[in-house]
Amino acid sequence: MDNSFLRRIKLVDSTTFDLPIQKSEFVHKLREQVEPGGTGMFAPFEAFSSSEKEFKGQVEYNGFEIRRRKRLFDAKLNFALVRGTYIQKGDKLEIKADIHGFRGIMIAFYVFLVIFYTIFITASSVAASENDGVGLVFFPIILIHGAFMGGIPYLFMRRSVKNMKRDLEKEFYFLIR
Repeated sequence: MDNSFLRRIKLVDSTTFDLPIQKSEFVHKLREQVEPGGTGMFAPFEAFSSSEKEFKGQVEYNGFEIRRRKRLFDAKLNFALVRGTYIQKGDKLEIKADIHGFRGIMIAFYVFLVIFYTIFITASSVAASENDGVGLVFFPIILIHGAFMGGIPYLFMRRSVKNMKRDLEKEFYFLIR
């Protein structure tokens, strides 16, 4: 999917942090906060893990890819994935991070949604034409339902990007203290 489109609808965001720390020290401290593992969306038993670490992913010397760990009874629904790089500039470390709220699995969800509502609306219109327009009353209900089914996940993804940006800022400044 085109990143410029995702940026316009606020499902991808970039941020930069300038921290007064050396790169090797920051990488070491970040590794202490990140549980090694995959950053995929589906980890069914991750919420039952006893780890106290906030993030899951990979932290390398050249960059990182992390996401917030799933917690039991966590209502935030964190979709955001962060990919970042570090550049040492004198005594400051510049961290450039891209926060992605839209994951590939959501393409399948939206394709299914379009197919389902296309079939549903087509079947309803055929039934309405056979019954002298009696079924046309349901069209506004179908359209409103479709807007909610497509809009609510979008709002969750957008909120996830915003929250991750805020949480990263807090976490990085907490790490250097």
